[in-house]
Amino acid sequence: MAIKSFMDRVPILNNVSKKDLRRTKNVNLAIGASVGTAIGIAAGFLLAPQSGKEIRGGIMRRSGDAYNSMRTKMTRTKDIVTDSVKDRSATFKTAASACAEAAKAAIAEASETRSRS
Repeated sequence: MAIKSFMDRVPILNNVSKKDLRRTKNVNLAIGASVGTAIGIAAGFLLAPQSGKEIRGGIMRRSGDAYNSMRTKMTRTKDIVTDSVKDRSATFKTAASACAEAAKAAIAEASETRSRS
């Protein structure tokens, strides 16, 4: 009897596309992960050795520290990039001036050679 009912279900499974099965698996995984996360957070709050007020204060303090750290790192990065751009532009300006002087000298030499001929 069990084998008969199993065999009756097999054609139904064959009609379900692999895409639908994957989508169902992904949805179930997302639901399971969300529920697990919610249970973990709730258990963490319930079993924490601190009061809710202390936990919130700690979260605020750590988020403020993270903000300040990120701000400092971004400022440092901005300064490094700015200095690098200034150095590169100075190098480019020097190279461009040298090229311009070389071009002027070549033009002057060509003019002298032409006027001699």
